[in-house]
Amino acid sequence: MSVPFPIVRRRVRRSPLLLGLVAVIAFAAALVNAGSAAGFPYRSPLEGLFNALITIDLVVMAVILGGSAVILLMKANRGEDAVVERIVIDSTGAPVVDEREPVPVMSIVGALLIGVTAVGWVILGGVPVVAAMILGHAIKYTAAVGPLALFGLLWVLGICFGALGFHRAESARNRLFSALAIAGGVILMAPAVGFSILYAAGVTN
Repeated sequence: MSVPFPIVRRRVRRSPLLLGLVAVIAFAAALVNAGSAAGFPYRSPLEGLFNALITIDLVVMAVILGGSAVILLMKANRGEDAVVERIVIDSTGAPVVDEREPVPVMSIVGALLIGVTAVGWVILGGVPVVAAMILGHAIKYTAAVGPLALFGLLWVLGICFGALGFHRAESARNRLFSALAIAGGVILMAPAVGFSILYAAGVTN
């Protein structure tokens, strides 16, 4: 016969350091992206709109992840990192251990969302940019960053789910999907901000 038995365990905490690091990267990218808009040619409303949308996406990432990091640190300082759980013990007093590995739903969803965003950018943005370079045509800023502006919500949710879904004590599968979501989301910042700088410098159209 198995009966429930209360036990106090330390809560599996997210990493404030990781959340803060990604937040700082996103905020720095937002500052550079917004600053480069000052060099955009006069009468470029569509380019300005795309730049503003990307800046908003980056700021939202920074606020969500930075705020989460602060909340986690505050809870840790108050000692709110323990939780009362119920485990099951059998008739001999030994705990009944569930060895099934939990499915890292948040990390998987984050990786999938970033994957969709990356594929969308490659097809709608990366391919036209490469084609323009091969054919010797001018690279258009709107073509390069437009897909990221359109897929902005998926981009934000993907990187946030990946970072918030990461648990240091969880399975390797959890860490893998979180790493894919975070790395993919950060890598996508490069074309978003890079082409903004190039457009402000007059390198692209």
